[in-house]
Amino acid sequence: PLPARDLLENEAYGLPDVAGPVATTALSRGCPIDCAFCAYVAQEGRRLRHRELADVLRELEQIVALGIPRVVFRDPLFGAQRERALALYRALAER
Repeated sequence: PLPARDLLENEAYGLPDVAGPVATTALSRGCPIDCAFCAYVAQEGRRLRHRELADVLRELEQIVALGIPRVVFRDPLFGAQRERALALYRALAER
């Protein structure tokens, strides 16, 4: 299910160094890489789990509908998943 973002005020999404609200989302969870400096594996696990592109797009539509102008992808492998990232970019360009 989509996060219940409507329960928070837009101000709750603000970051100290960014003017205005910002939402976060991810294209996948988990990371098979064992970097010594990274705590992400402890939080999300080693097994890489992909979200359906349609679900990511629905979440982005929800964010826009709430008037949140910026999105940060908190996905450490976003750029490493080239084909998935390109599919997302193409889908966003069509909208």
